[in-house]
Amino acid sequence: MNQTRTSRRALLSFAAAGVTYARARSAQAAQAEPRADRIDFHHHFIPDVYRDMLASVGVNDAGGVPLPAWTPETMLKSMDTLGVAKALLSISAPGVYFGDAKFANNLAVRTNDAIVDLRKKYPKRIGGFGSLPLPDIDASLKEIERIAKLKLDGVCLMTNYGGKYIGHPDFAPVLDELNRRKMVAFLHPNLPKGVDDLSLSLPAPVLEFVFETTRCVADLIFTGVLDRIPNVKLVTSHLGGALPYIAWRLSMIEVSPRPVYAAFRARGRSVKDYLRSIYYDTAVSASPGALKAAIEVVGADRLVYGSDVPFAPFNFVEATTTNLETYEGLDVAARDAIAFKTGSGLLRPA
Repeated sequence: MNQTRTSRRALLSFAAAGVTYARARSAQAAQAEPRADRIDFHHHFIPDVYRDMLASVGVNDAGGVPLPAWTPETMLKSMDTLGVAKALLSISAPGVYFGDAKFANNLAVRTNDAIVDLRKKYPKRIGGFGSLPLPDIDASLKEIERIAKLKLDGVCLMTNYGGKYIGHPDFAPVLDELNRRKMVAFLHPNLPKGVDDLSLSLPAPVLEFVFETTRCVADLIFTGVLDRIPNVKLVTSHLGGALPYIAWRLSMIEVSPRPVYAAFRARGRSVKDYLRSIYYDTAVSASPGALKAAIEVVGADRLVYGSDVPFAPFNFVEATTTNLETYEGLDVAARDAIAFKTGSGLLRPA
């Protein structure tokens, strides 16, 4: 009897050692053979035309963070270091609108053309999401048509324009057109209205960008906008902000008897179902805890790789990228899906 127990203990010990060894070998393999196949959904660029036009209206930062240095050469170097095969370029906050519709349209056209120029120079490595001159609806509809003709990979939407969130009825014609064309829409946080009145010392993008994405998507869910645009392939930034963390709290609207929630309840969909209908990039957010929450709420199959180069500190981007290869809650198939497979599916013409 004792010999049997000893044998069982030895067998269990051997099995545990085997699992530990396999994990160690997997981590070693990840380090020894770094990826070179990632599609980066959150990769910004700052062409001279953008920097110069912002300077002409007295803007040289994004929410208190100075516009970083950028060149095509440093872009390619960062891609190589991060194992990025293709970067989908976009303009970050503060975007292109500064109160002048004509200026916004000119800036959107010129920065979108800058993506095309870079793609011509590096055709296998560069794609991009075109900016729209919102809140000008007519100009934005024309630019969507032009973006489609230029064969860019989709559009970049800011969470709000002049304080109006993208789910506002005023923007319905633009979202409807994106839906008709079955386009990818990369949703990037903008500074919220009144941010300068908060009197906080921490630069706004550190926290406010997280909550911007959260409130914008929650609004799209609550107002039924996502029901109206099922063909838009919406990719949110930074693991959806705080959405994985507050998903349970948000789900109270499914059961609350208050009249304000009646229209939502009548649609018969859960918050989790809405959250699983969109996608989330991993930019500067893929800690083990955040990944665990996101995978539990939406699934690894809804995640795509994002770096947030060149705005985020590069050593932090590298650490975040390493987490995707070492987090034990992801198997090889899930890592491949995040790196390129899910993204490839999104970019494939509908």
